[in-house]
Amino acid sequence: MLFDLPPLGCLHAFEAAARHGSFAAAAKELHLTQSAVSHRIRQLERHLGYDLFDRSPRSLALNDMGQAYLPSLQQAFNEIAGATAGLFGSGKKRTVTIRVPIAHAVLWLAPRIDSFLTEYPDIDIRLGSTIWSDMLPREQADLELRFGSGNWDKFETLLLRQEVAIPVCSQQHFDRFGPPGSLLDLSRRLRINTLGYDNLWQRLFRGEGLSIDTQTNCIWVDTTLAAIEVAAASTRCAIIPESLLASNAVGDRLMPAFDVSVKMHEALYLLTPTGKREISTQAQLFKQWLQDQI
Repeated sequence: MLFDLPPLGCLHAFEAAARHGSFAAAAKELHLTQSAVSHRIRQLERHLGYDLFDRSPRSLALNDMGQAYLPSLQQAFNEIAGATAGLFGSGKKRTVTIRVPIAHAVLWLAPRIDSFLTEYPDIDIRLGSTIWSDMLPREQADLELRFGSGNWDKFETLLLRQEVAIPVCSQQHFDRFGPPGSLLDLSRRLRINTLGYDNLWQRLFRGEGLSIDTQTNCIWVDTTLAAIEVAAASTRCAIIPESLLASNAVGDRLMPAFDVSVKMHEALYLLTPTGKREISTQAQLFKQWLQDQI
């Protein structure tokens, strides 16, 4: 069967321009001139019979047809890359380096990573956390998972998951004190604050109309992983991202303290460095695998 496919170079130009939101950035990535990228995309639009971008002198944005076309095209490129790597790999191990917050590395990524290695046995993973930042400097990482606002210079960001936080306690807490009868009751119990997220307790209580001093009657830790471990080994309550509670390593030891949650200002993002090098085929495969896991 014959397919009236657009020229591959035009598809590459469109995908790069759509991903960057810029003809200039796409041209830099593809080692073309900006006018060559623009010409290829115009050629693609003529071939398809539809415009794919809304153009203005100072901005470039996908229109509805472009937004509908892009995911399928990117999926096709990833499948071609995967098939090529699987059938024609040289047999040499290739490496993807990725930086991950320690709690997400231990509780979210570790239980899943073997499925990627099974699917792509010729790819090695070099995993580093921000705790050992000198071991894997940010500029040497192919990809980075980061929990935050999504505004970082020199990175292309992809939102993976919006997050809510929930209060949790150990079984020994329930055995000793019983379940909280209300949020006011919960506010009077011993708590754990995590640096960087110490406003979560306050926002949780304030959302229910309670004005509580959340800076006292608590201990402080500097990672979510530490908060989880302290809560699991004590009668103190912690407040943690819901996605981490889904881990068997957490869910078997900690339970929701009360049927309530608070939307976090931070979210989980996948970061790709821009401007220094093109993302490798193996990193593209890992990126797609991460999106599928989410």
